[in-house]
Amino acid sequence: MMGFAPPGADKGHVEGAFDQPYGIPNYRITGHLTDLAVPLGFWRSVGASINGFMMESFIDELAHAAGADPLQFRLDLATREHAPSAGVIAAVRDLSGWTGQTPANVGRGVAFTYSFGTPVAQVVEVVDENGTIRINKVWIVCDVGTALNPDTIKAQMIGGAVYGLSAAVMGEITFTDGIADQGNFSDYDALRMHNAPQFEVEILETGPHLTGVGEPGTPPSMPALANALFDLTGRRATRLPLILDFDVLLSAAHNHRKCNSTRLMRMLDKTGAYVPVLSQSGQLFVIVRNIATIRPAFSKLRPSQPVNSVVTAVHYIGHLSENRSKTCR
Repeated sequence: MMGFAPPGADKGHVEGAFDQPYGIPNYRITGHLTDLAVPLGFWRSVGASINGFMMESFIDELAHAAGADPLQFRLDLATREHAPSAGVIAAVRDLSGWTGQTPANVGRGVAFTYSFGTPVAQVVEVVDENGTIRINKVWIVCDVGTALNPDTIKAQMIGGAVYGLSAAVMGEITFTDGIADQGNFSDYDALRMHNAPQFEVEILETGPHLTGVGEPGTPPSMPALANALFDLTGRRATRLPLILDFDVLLSAAHNHRKCNSTRLMRMLDKTGAYVPVLSQSGQLFVIVRNIATIRPAFSKLRPSQPVNSVVTAVHYIGHLSENRSKTCR
């Protein structure tokens, strides 16, 4: 995967697919490596990341083709093969209150991946808010054998899920004349507080050994989101990032267009240096593209407050607009 192979068969590129504890008869996964001109490196959860998305998206299609509940379909397959895996699927059903039925503007998706010795099941809920899809909540259940530090495990599961959701929604590297167009978080973004979902994590300890927690939260997050979008829209995600085909809340410029103009927004409109976003509480924030360009607008409004960082800029736009939240829906 990085220009070298360890002794024996290279199974890294099929992890998250060949080793899933589903009792499927006559099941086989074959991987084929190809030479690429693009240099590759390890990614959080390695092969289980891309294969988890592929595997669990297809399992979801199989469940619907069989006329079965997607969660129960997975539970039945795992029960035949691996008790801890079946346990996390059953537990996420109970934790999320899964019924298989959702209101018209709500979609729910489930996914399961076994990686680094840890079975993890996730349910993702999305909500359609006037044409914009917001990731509302994520339920995560993992079985780590023995939980030495539950708070660390929860943090890792949430962080891993945010990592996967960010990649699924907006993660994309493009090339121009052989050079990557993206260089840092200014042009390769991630979910932030305004569009990150709520999380609820449950930790099980039925496995016989201590298992990994730093990476297993990532793989199931991506297909769970894609499956939730299918539940909401009836359309399958067949390519990434999802923002190419689904109006998932990112910077939500369309929300800004629905807001009444304010002095602040009119001034910032002239800079072209920001992306407006709307938080779940209705507050208006921005993601700053170029802090040097935006500083003059802030200096006129808050002469005594220096704007020296993106964090400061975002904080103060939120503060200045919090009393105007009723105009932004």
